[in-house]
Amino acid sequence: MSLIKKVVWAANDRDIGAFKKFKELNSELPIYNDLFRDIEFVAAPYRDLELRQIRMLAEWNNSRGYTDTHWNDELANETIQ
Repeated sequence: MSLIKKVVWAANDRDIGAFKKFKELNSELPIYNDLFRDIEFVAAPYRDLELRQIRMLAEWNNSRGYTDTHWNDELANETIQ
């Protein structure tokens, strides 16, 4: 039985995304499959928070010298004030 019932994240990361790997349920350790099977996963339910998260992730990656990321691509395709 899992204490966590629902996982929500602000911006959908096409590479990893909050718990995406766990939800695939293909762990070599079956206990992990059992732990994550019944958890509901919700990606980016609020557009304003998603845009804010995209901006912050792009800025964070830029500050580390990583300017060719999908966060920058997504940010370039959006009009964010």
